[in-house]
Amino acid sequence: MALQPRILGLGVYIWNVALTTELLALLKQLRPELTIVLGGPEVSYESGQQEIVRLADHVITARPT
Repeated sequence: MALQPRILGLGVYIWNVALTTELLALLKQLRPELTIVLGGPEVSYESGQQEIVRLADHVITARPT
C-alpha cells in the first residue's frame, strides 16, 4: 500500500479465501477508491453467492471449453 496502487489483483484459492476476504474488507475500509480484481478457482464458479465477490470490483472467471 506504500506504493499507492490504483488496482489490486488477487488470486483466490481454497486455502486463502478466508484471509483474502478479511483483507478485502479491510482494504475497502481504508482505501475505498482501490479497484480490486479477483481471479482463481475459488471465485470462478458460483461467484454470486460469495462474500468475497461482493467486496471485489471485478472477478475474472473461467470460461467453459
